[in-house]
Amino acid sequence: MSFALDKQPTKGIFFTAVSLPAALGIRPLVHGSEFKDLVQYNDGFRTGLIGTPEQIAGREVLPIVRSLEAERGLAPVGAAA
Repeated sequence: MSFALDKQPTKGIFFTAVSLPAALGIRPLVHGSEFKDLVQYNDGFRTGLIGTPEQIAGREVLPIVRSLEAERGLAPVGAAA
């Protein structure tokens, strides 16, 4: 599955980051930068959430849920009664 990047919102943010400080008489944080410098394609969010939804849930979410259940003295959800 591939996604097409809608560049307009990002270009709007870039324009604002350049023009607003200039209008206020201060140096923009992106001074000397171009749009291509702002967006690093294929960089991703680096969440570390690699795997299927089931693998991620089992590794990341389920331990948190089990810990909260234990803290509150609750029986684990889905456990045989």
